[in-house]
Amino acid sequence: MFSALIAAISPGPATITIAATAMSQGRMQGLTFATGVFCGSIFWSLFSALSLGTLLAGMPEFLDILRYF
Repeated sequence: MFSALIAAISPGPATITIAATAMSQGRMQGLTFATGVFCGSIFWSLFSALSLGTLLAGMPEFLDILRYF
């Protein structure tokens, strides 16, 4: 969980996109976008921690199901 927090707040393309969204569309849209990036980071960190990355690599259909869920 700590590593997901560090990854979510580290500078990178997501940080730049969050800042650009907040500056162009307002604080609420920026916070909404940041929440989505944070949830995505937590989601993938949990998958990695639970070794479900192997499942996703072996079953691309499962990734498609998750993508549209």
